[in-house]
Amino acid sequence: MINDMRESKRKWNEDSININKYNEKGIAELGRAYDDLPQKEKFDHSITQLPIVARGITAFLAHTGMDSFRMAILGIGFNKGLGSKVFFNKYYNHCKKFLIARDRDSTYFEDEWKSEIELANEHLKNENQILSQPQLFYSEFLESERPNIEKIKKAAFKYLEWVKETHINEIEKEPEIPIPELKDKTELKYKAQNLLVVLSGCWINNEKIMTDDEYKKVVRGIFCLIDSDRVEPIVKKIQSSAPQQFIRRLFWTLHEELYSKRSTHKDCFIDFIITYFECFNNSEKKTISNNFKEYRNGDFDKDYKKVLESIKK
Repeated sequence: MINDMRESKRKWNEDSININKYNEKGIAELGRAYDDLPQKEKFDHSITQLPIVARGITAFLAHTGMDSFRMAILGIGFNKGLGSKVFFNKYYNHCKKFLIARDRDSTYFEDEWKSEIELANEHLKNENQILSQPQLFYSEFLESERPNIEKIKKAAFKYLEWVKETHINEIEKEPEIPIPELKDKTELKYKAQNLLVVLSGCWINNEKIMTDDEYKKVVRGIFCLIDSDRVEPIVKKIQSSAPQQFIRRLFWTLHEELYSKRSTHKDCFIDFIITYFECFNNSEKKTISNNFKEYRNGDFDKDYKKVLESIKK
């Protein structure tokens, strides 16, 4: 990174990355070649173990052999600065290849391989450990190079945030339930079952929301409502472990997905939950109608996704 080192007590020529180690093991290390080394050994890491001045993302970003490095330092050119996703993607994907290879070598069973999130977390842990060692943040440098060093440090921490946002948080987000366009009652039933599948899962306390037979009764009952606009009676009401507001909001969502805000079907859905769920025994229809959309204690979307996760396990 630094070429003219006349201000230093011991002159060095230039920091160089150990290309063999980077390409063969996925480890980025920046070594410092001093001028008093024999010419052959200054940049040949296979001959001499050069003092390490940076590791990980800092070593990668500080590598002078990288294309347009100086332009990146200045924030110009196609890379648009050290915080560019061009740099971050290149480093992450390179490291990921070796994480995957090590993971695959450690087990014969595909179902035991680490997930994308686990790989990203492992990489993040490695980089955090490196960045927690201050001696690997250029303990020796020229004052003229300080601004560049500070930019590299700043970019390194931005990289950690980038990994979280792009390879952990985004992956953790559940995809939206696929809902086809309305065409006929078959598709209405498909949409209804796709949304109501959550009732076959476990509530947040890990208790089943209802039995499998009760879940089938709910689906059959909704199919009947779709076919005939009437609520089919049930012999015994369902005692759900999910709270009343979750059931109420779920069927409000179902009504909105199947029909529209101006639909005359709203009363049918309210009659349905009164008929099928024990928790509405003491509730008046008018009160349910006024609070049909309400979800006051928590976040419905988050609770819905948590229950869906219990089905996938």
